[in-house]
Amino acid sequence: MVWLHNIYTRELLRKNRLRKLLYGRLFERPLLNGALAIHVLAEQHAEYLADYGVHVPAFVVPNGFDPEEVPETHCEAARSGFGDGATLSLLFLGRLDMHVKGLDLLFRALSAGIRNGKLPINLRLDLVGADWGDQHRLETLAARLRIADFVRFPGYVPPAERWNVLSSHDILILPSRWEGVPLVVIEAMALGKPVIVSEETGTSSYVREAQCGYLVQPNPASICAGLIRAIETRDEWRGMGERGRAFAYQHLTWAKIAEQATHALEEILGLRGARV
Repeated sequence: MVWLHNIYTRELLRKNRLRKLLYGRLFERPLLNGALAIHVLAEQHAEYLADYGVHVPAFVVPNGFDPEEVPETHCEAARSGFGDGATLSLLFLGRLDMHVKGLDLLFRALSAGIRNGKLPINLRLDLVGADWGDQHRLETLAARLRIADFVRFPGYVPPAERWNVLSSHDILILPSRWEGVPLVVIEAMALGKPVIVSEETGTSSYVREAQCGYLVQPNPASICAGLIRAIETRDEWRGMGERGRAFAYQHLTWAKIAEQATHALEEILGLRGARV
C-alpha cells in the first residue's frame, strides 16, 4: 500500500526531465506498480498516475478540516459582506512559491486586466505566506508590470491566524500550475468564502460540484478572465460562499474523510483476501 501525495503532471515532470525519466523507469514506476493499491488525493491524480505508466488500483481519500477549529465569529464576519467596502480584497494564502503556485501567472493576469480597464483600480491582492525565496522576484515582476501599488506581501502568519486572514478578504485565489488538495481552499469554503481556483488543483472538482467559485486554467489569459468574471458577478459571492460552506461540512470534515478512508481500505483488504 502506498500513500502518494506527489502529482505526476506533465508540468512537474518537465523540470529535470531526463533525470526524472531515468529515475522513474529504473526505480519509481517499478516500485509503484508493485503496490497493492495507491492512495491519491483526487480523481485526476489517478489519471496522472495512469499517464505516468502506473496501473495498480488507486483509491481517493482527500484532505479535510476539523469544524471545531473554525471560529463561528469568523464565519459570521466572512458572510457579513463581499466587496462592499472601498477596496476589493483578493487573497493568496500559502507559501510564496512562484512557479508551483502560479503567482507569476497571477501577476500577469492582474496586469492585463488593469491595463485594459476590465479590473477596477480599487482592487488589492494580498500574498500572505512564508517566503520560499521568490518574494524579491515577485516584487521585481510587480514593478515591471506596473502593479506594485495593487499587491502587498504581509508575510507569514501562524496557523491560528489563518481564519482572521481568510475572513478579512473578499475572495481567495489559488492559480497553481499543479497542486494536491490545498487545505486553504477547504478552509475558505468552510468559512463561506468564494474562491478562484486552478483546474490543476485537487479541489477544483469540489468547487465545480458546489458551484462555490470560479475555475481557471493556469495561464494569464484564463486567470484574467476568471478575475473579470468574479468581479462582474460579485452579487453572487454570498450564495457561492453559502454553497461552499454547506458542501465542506457535508463532505470534507475529517469525520467524513475517515469514513471514506475506512471504506476504501476495507475494499482493498477484501480484494487482497480474495486473491490469497
